Amino acid sequence: MKRLPLFILSVFLPIVLSGCFEIKEKLKITKSGSGNYQLLMDFSQSKKIFQVMMEMASKGDGAIGGVVMDDPLGGLDSAFIELGKELSNIKGISQVEGIKDENNYVFGIKLNYENVEALNRALSKMDSGNDIGYFQSFYSFSKGKLDKSNSFNLSNLIEEIYPDEEENENEEMNQELINMFEEVKYSLEISTDGKIRRFSNDDAVLSDDKKFLVYSKSLKELKEGIGNNSVNKDFSLSNSIKFK
Repeated sequence: MKRLPLFILSVFLPIVLSGCFEIKEKLKITKSGSGNYQLLMDFSQSKKIFQVMMEMASKGDGAIGGVVMDDPLGGLDSAFIELGKELSNIKGISQVEGIKDENNYVFGIKLNYENVEALNRALSKMDSGNDIGYFQSFYSFSKGKLDKSNSFNLSNLIEEIYPDEEENENEEMNQELINMFEEVKYSLEISTDGKIRRFSNDDAVLSDDKKFLVYSKSLKELKEGIGNNSVNKDFSLSNSIKFK
């Protein structure tokens, strides 16, 4: 399987370089420990760029920067379809569907999970790249409590889309690329079928109705906070969430 983030990057390079997109995760958990999950690539801020690309493709002029873009939407859609087929084979994962909102330019994948163990296996598969045996416990669950570990389940995506300084000899251009990527936004929204009573991560924001908890960072903050080479030692993704 192609590594999904790298495939997305090759298909949507002109849009990625604009910095006008968001990476969103949405996780809902019920009192029984089952729930649903979504990964979204939200390009809605780049509608005009998409429209130009689609018009060029329809006229047979879909070459941007030397890259032929016959169908700028089809590539991303097929990447998530390919991923969905693999996730469907995981025990406890069901109703896997690709998300393709051509009006708002939001693409991604959604699934239902029977328990958090199944969710962890699906998230590990999405982040594994070519490592067949890769597994991480990103979440754990006990009655009325969801714990998020400090591990980031999209670390492969961040590594893939971040510019490699060694591959670009033009230092000025490379710095511009880095600046664009660092402005990309990431968010994790966790919701329950009840109300959230307490949570431990001070960077998370609770909705007024206490049903949604949102954690958001820029790619720069994630890059500086995760991994063995992190420079921000106060950074934390972990969160202990109690709900009723």
